[in-house]
Amino acid sequence: MKPIIVLKIGTSTLTAGTENISRGKIEDISRQILELKKEYRVILVSSGAIAAARQFIKLNKVNTPVNNKSALSAIGQPKLMQIYMEVFNDFGLHAAQCLLTHYDLRGNDSRVNTQNTINDLLKHDYIPIINENDTVAVEEIVLGDNDKLSAMVAELVGADKLVIASDIDGIFNGNPNLNPDVKLIEEVKSIDEIKPFIQDIENGLGTGGMESKIQALEICEGTNIEVLIVNGGIQFFLRKALNKKIKFIQHCNEMPLAYSLADVVVSSSIEPEAFGRVSVEAQSMGKPIIASNIGGSKETIINKKTGFLYNHDDPRELAKSLNAVIQLSPDELKSIGNEGRKNITKKFDVETMCQSNLKEYRRLIKN
Repeated sequence: MKPIIVLKIGTSTLTAGTENISRGKIEDISRQILELKKEYRVILVSSGAIAAARQFIKLNKVNTPVNNKSALSAIGQPKLMQIYMEVFNDFGLHAAQCLLTHYDLRGNDSRVNTQNTINDLLKHDYIPIINENDTVAVEEIVLGDNDKLSAMVAELVGADKLVIASDIDGIFNGNPNLNPDVKLIEEVKSIDEIKPFIQDIENGLGTGGMESKIQALEICEGTNIEVLIVNGGIQFFLRKALNKKIKFIQHCNEMPLAYSLADVVVSSSIEPEAFGRVSVEAQSMGKPIIASNIGGSKETIINKKTGFLYNHDDPRELAKSLNAVIQLSPDELKSIGNEGRKNITKKFDVETMCQSNLKEYRRLIKN
């Protein structure tokens, strides 16, 4: 049986540095979850209900302000789940909502029932999306307990790993927002050693902070759960946190699926291709393409708009292009992909291709 990994996604990760839930970020997370499912059973503990509520209220121009965080959670939770369900569906993922409080994980009967429910969902290939029942759990909203909740869930199901996505790279020996010379603590050997370095800043959207992450570490202390605190704002943060390397796979018969899993497609031909089908297929699937500037790719790719062209005999330029694309945000990647899709739809739909061929035939007949 595959090991279990619990992913805790904070509000700062879901909003991607803005005040609104980023659909592009959830797509990025979904893509990485799809990869993780090859090796793990995945549980997601997600914040973001209050941010979703404020976004919804603003979009619908509700004049009466809602300041009660319990009420905001009640408004935002179904909106947040709606986004998750829509995006997960696009990636062929199945999700189920679980709203919990500490009582559900402390009482003997409720603890067993919660454990059985989560295990049954995993058995049937559903990803439990867990959040606190903030409508009734007032204390948890104040304390930012989703960090602790994720640790309690990890302990309950005997998870192999707990990944807590935050807005910084991990735990530093000082406040990196105030002191650029502080150093990242790569491995925590004693929780007592890092407590003096913890400072929290309230951002008004989420309630978690480094203090609640320390409490999560304390819950997992003494278990075999590996806890990773990572920067969720970084592209491919889950992959990097788990030390994923480039994998070379065998022949693939499901190319649409392969394209859908890709973040970027590379066509590194060193000899000219008459048409360059990979470049066209990638754009039609809404994926940014990096291709050598020879053959058909020069005509099918709009450089720096639907993809990126590099000199075919310069591997350093290819590496530079790859590095540049990796640094792009999910929304930027999606924008490039959308432009590529529009480009291919405009140039290569059936009607356009037929008319183009007829035009060429008439020219040849005339000559």
